[in-house]
Amino acid sequence: MNRRDLLKQSLATLAAFSAASLPGLALAAAQNESQRFRRALSSLATRLAGKLLLPSDPQYRAAALSANARFDQMLPLAVAMCKSSRDVVSCINWARKEGIVLATKGGGHNYEGASSTTGLLINTRSMDRIRVDREARTLVVGSGVLNGAILNELKTGNLMLPIGTCPQVGVCGLALGGGIGENSRWAGMTCDRLRSTRLVLASGDVVTASDRENSDLFWACRGAGGGNFGIHTELVFELVPLASPVTSVVELVYHGRDAAIEVFQSVDQLMQKPPNGLSGFMFVSTSPTLGDRPGEDVATGKALDPNRFPATLVQLNYQGTKQELTRLIEPLLKIAKSARVDLPGELVFEQPFWEAQLTSLAVPDQKPHGFSSASRFANKPLSTDTVKGLVNRLLEAPFAQRERNASVELMCWGGGVINEVKSDAMAYVHRNSTTIARVSTWWTAATAVAEQNQMLGWMTGTYDMIKNDCQSESFQNFPNPLVTDWKTAYHGQNLQKLVTLKQRLDPQNVFRHAQSIPLSV
Repeated sequence: MNRRDLLKQSLATLAAFSAASLPGLALAAAQNESQRFRRALSSLATRLAGKLLLPSDPQYRAAALSANARFDQMLPLAVAMCKSSRDVVSCINWARKEGIVLATKGGGHNYEGASSTTGLLINTRSMDRIRVDREARTLVVGSGVLNGAILNELKTGNLMLPIGTCPQVGVCGLALGGGIGENSRWAGMTCDRLRSTRLVLASGDVVTASDRENSDLFWACRGAGGGNFGIHTELVFELVPLASPVTSVVELVYHGRDAAIEVFQSVDQLMQKPPNGLSGFMFVSTSPTLGDRPGEDVATGKALDPNRFPATLVQLNYQGTKQELTRLIEPLLKIAKSARVDLPGELVFEQPFWEAQLTSLAVPDQKPHGFSSASRFANKPLSTDTVKGLVNRLLEAPFAQRERNASVELMCWGGGVINEVKSDAMAYVHRNSTTIARVSTWWTAATAVAEQNQMLGWMTGTYDMIKNDCQSESFQNFPNPLVTDWKTAYHGQNLQKLVTLKQRLDPQNVFRHAQSIPLSV
């Protein structure tokens, strides 16, 4: 029994029994271990420049919670608000000595709770320094920097970094798992622009990884670095000149089963060989609030009206003029007219690049919620039978409400310059795809567990439909237990090299989670 297990046993014993009901020796052992651990926490706190938050601290819960409310009950023994690499070293050495599991939280958006733990949570949000060198075209960020801060820092210039669409996501976790978004097709993955990173290894050593130093580790950090080899404290990126001073954006909403099938196939076909400047997203949902027909909530178990459901949102953007984008979307406009969709007077909006990034393309803040998403890469259009099957699955989803709903998505962020990089050039292996097909469910934090389980059950069969018609690859930044072949789905031909590196750098598997790089294939 290690110290972590002994601690858990002693604390549980103290919580379950009074002193009168325990034999003297057992109670004394539990109290001694509890006191010893409190002293150990106090010792860690004195070594940190940042603050060690305990459950009694007012700031604890906000620092501990994940962005996914599914994991609200997974709370740590303590949260270390680290301000420097030295703080991170102290935390890793302490956790290793005490036998306590650890996790890292920067943005906290890991889909499956890998930024949550019942042990020590190392929170790097305070490490949020940003430095821009426009002459050298570099961006240096601390590991706690969020996408929104990068957008605000760069929005007055002609240099950018390809990042995701959520301003609340941490750029560190984004880049280490790949990093994909609206600008990836012309500017590359976020990991493609990473030039070096400083991290703390399981040994407590602080190292820099780049093409010149620890090159094998740098290779791994670009696509498989999150929660696998160390805790990152600083990253250096190469910035990219804007492809166009303007971005043109269009948003279309369709309603009903037939329109969903036709639009899905049209967008899927369009995104197989589009210009690199064209990107976008399609969202087919049971939410009654999508688009211009909010209506009322649909009761559980009631068959959905196929003339109204599902609703399909298509959002496309193009690095260029609105005339060029209008020509590209002619097939979608024809469907809209035949489906009698009410089109706005001005259909395509042309905006300055940074205005589009901050308004039209950025995902707004949301209230705390739970969710689950499972995805698969594709390099050809989904079959007609699969598309029909997915739409029918949406019509059978257990909930079509404002508070609980389901969706099937086509993320048109693959191909372009992404596929110009060799699949073994770095750990990010997905270099032969055009789109990502994804199934998701969403609910508010107040949703009953039984209802959450209904939605998760619906996801299983829906994901199988996607899996059977797509490539055998999944995006590691969208982890999900439904991806049972995750080792090869996330890492493909690069898995063995990653395992070998893991064996050398973290033989005790200090950095681990449900789908982390294993110590053996």
